[in-house]
Parts: sequence; C-alpha cells; structure tokens
Amino acid sequence: MMATDGITNPFPGLRSFESNESDRFFGRDLQIQDILSKLKDNRFISVLGTSGSGKSSLVKGGVLPRLSKGKEEDWSIRLMRPENQPLQNLARQLAQMGKLDVPDEDAEEYIMALLMRSRMGLVQVVEEMKLGASDRVLMVVDQFEELFRYRKEERAQKSEDSLSAKFVNLLLEATGQRKVPIYVMLTMRSDFLSDCTDFHGLPEAINDGQYLIPRMTHTELRQVITGPMQQYGYPISNVLVNRLLYDLGSSMDQLPILQHALMRTWDYWRQYEANAEPMGILHYEAIGTMSQALSSHADEAFHELDEEHQRVCKRVFQALTQIGKEGRGIRRPTPLWQLCDIANAKPWEVVAVAEKF
Repeated sequence: MMATDGITNPFPGLRSFESNESDRFFGRDLQIQDILSKLKDNRFISVLGTSGSGKSSLVKGGVLPRLSKGKEEDWSIRLMRPENQPLQNLARQLAQMGKLDVPDEDAEEYIMALLMRSRMGLVQVVEEMKLGASDRVLMVVDQFEELFRYRKEERAQKSEDSLSAKFVNLLLEATGQRKVPIYVMLTMRSDFLSDCTDFHGLPEAINDGQYLIPRMTHTELRQVITGPMQQYGYPISNVLVNRLLYDLGSSMDQLPILQHALMRTWDYWRQYEANAEPMGILHYEAIGTMSQALSSHADEAFHELDEEHQRVCKRVFQALTQIGKEGRGIRRPTPLWQLCDIANAKPWEVVAVAEKF
C-alpha cells in the first residue's frame, strides 16, 4: 500500500471546504452547474439550505473554483462574512483588489467613505476600477444570517443609523443596475428566510435568485466519501463506505459530522495501519463512528487542557454562539481581544484553547 507521509488529511472535518481544496470536493457537480447557470441570468444569487447541508462548501469548494476556470469572463472574486462589521469587511475586500488609483494604505478608508455616502457606493467603487470588457466582480457573502444578529444588536442599542440596512442596500443597488458588472452570491440558512423581511427589497432579490440545495443522492454521497481517497490513491473498503452511508441515513444536516468522522478515521488509519490495509470499518469504529466521533474528540481535547484552560474554554465557547428566542443557534463572531476580556485570559491562552479544537 502507498504510505500517507507528506499528505494533508483529504477530509476537512467540521469546517467548510476552501477554494484551494476543489480537488478533493466531490458529489456536487450537478448543483455547481445549476448555480453557474443561474448566475448567467441573475446577478443576485442566494444559496440556501439547512444548517450543515454544505452551503459554504458548495460555493467555496465547488462554484468559485469552477467559475475561476472560465475562459470567456475574468472574475474577480471577493469572499467575506458580515460578522460584527459588514461595511468594514466589504470595504476591506474591495481594497484588497488593488485596482483603485489610491495609495494602498488609504484605499480602505477611501472605499468606506464612498460606501457610506450613497446606496450606489459599491457601484461607484467598482466603476472607478476601470474594468475591462470581460471583467466581472463577484462579492460572496458567506453565512449571511450573521447580519440578522447584527441587526438585532443595532436595535438593542437604538442606533439611528442602520449599517446593516446600508450594507443590504449597497448589494441590492449594485446588482440591480447593468452598467457595472457586479454580482452577489450569498449563503444563508433557510430557517432565517423570514428575517429577510426586515430589509426592503431583500425578499424579492432572494426570491428571484434563490437556489435551495437539494438532497444529495446515494451516488453523490458515495462520491463524497470515496472521491478524496481515490484522488490521492488511498484505498478504502466498500464495507466502510456502505456503513458510512447507512449511518448517515437521509440527514442532510449531518454532512459536517460525516466529514469529521472521515477526518478522524483517516488520522487513525494513517497512524496505525496505512501501509497494511485499506481504511476500513475497524478504524472507523476505533474513533467512535459518526455517533460518537465529535463528542469523543471534544472530550479528548477538553480533558487535555489544565484546569485554568478548561475555564477559558467554557467561557470562549459560550461567547461564540447565540441562541435566539426561537431556539435557533447562530455564530457570534468575536474578536480575540473581546474573547480575552470575556474569559479574563491572555491572548496566548485563548489561542491555545482554540488550536486544541
């Protein structure tokens, strides 16, 4: 058998696939093509699905790499999340394109001023870039539902100037005109669709360019499991593949758990038997299967921390998730300095905890 030395684990675990990992992203060819076809007719695309259905991975690991390989158009793709500062994050991504006749150190501030000045601010920024005839700009807003949490915080603070509304208006105006080639693609959990009514024009835009991720077929799920292994020439037993498909069942929200179990199984197989036999059922059961792999990993990581770092860990994880009145969990992006204040810890202590997981 081939040794696995020098190769990164082909499975990402709980995180989403990135654009540079398209070579190990399998099972979504039809969905990628559907979204690219929709992009030809609509400048505002919303990729929707339940939590854990693979929205971010589909866009970052599938759609964006395929779009970049196109020969007819030259796409400048900028990826962002709203977090706690949607306008600043948008300005930063535009500044990093480096296409304005402004000193690099002043670009972000200059762009921010244009964005704040008018609803057409995004159009004005891109217009000043003087793009070529085949150039296109695509702004990808991942985890768009973060904006709704930010919106609620604005209301709680009784802010008169809604930056979340400005952000949405900039996107809508940019995709509603045809003079400047600006496109927007967002990913959002489908259970947040009703929150879109807080923003004038957003429900209509989402309805026009909506793509609801369909349930994956048995064949596609098999490709998700076997594709990355075959890509690097590593063997996996059919018994394990069938067991994984059985354990996954029909739950689309379990795809991150599947990837995490595969990542842990691969690590175990590499460590103990990579040169002896294919990755198989015994390796999978050794890490606790899909039902226990995540909790076992978390328990292992937590118990490897000393008492002080366990205290920091609890406060950090509590700070990173917010539960709404409807019982929906949503990520709460928090700067390192703020996590340090919350956990009453030094930066290196918070980083050490994060790296453990």
